[in-house]
Amino acid sequence: MTSEYPRFQPYPLLLDVLVLENAKIDSKGNSDAYFNYGATHADVLIYVGSATGSPKVTFYLLVVEPSTGKVIRSYAGSEITSGDSVDYITVHGLTLGTHLAVGWDGTLDSSNYLEGVYVRLIAKA
Repeated sequence: MTSEYPRFQPYPLLLDVLVLENAKIDSKGNSDAYFNYGATHADVLIYVGSATGSPKVTFYLLVVEPSTGKVIRSYAGSEITSGDSVDYITVHGLTLGTHLAVGWDGTLDSSNYLEGVYVRLIAKA
C-alpha cells in the first residue's frame, strides 16, 4: 500500500558516499574528491571503533579544486583520542567549489592507530 502523501525531505540528497568502511588509520590521508552536484549543505559522519596506543586524529571536510586537487577550504571536526567515538562536521551555506573530500591528520603511526573507522560524506541541496 502506498501513502498518498510524499515523503518529506527538507534537503534533497545529492551525494551519499561511504568514504571509509571498517578502516584502519595509522597515517594522515584524504579520500577521493567527489562532485557535489551544486550542494549547499554537507555533513561528514564519523565513527571510530577502537584505538591502540595514544592516537589523536581530526577529520576535515575539504573543498577541492578538481583540476589541481588543491584544497581551497577546510572545515575541521573535533579531535578524537579514543575508541567507540563519534564526531560530525556540518557545513550549511557552501558557495565555493564543486568537489568535496574528507581528510584526516593527527598523531598516527604503527603504534598509535584507530580501527573500525567509518566515515560517510553527505551533500544536500
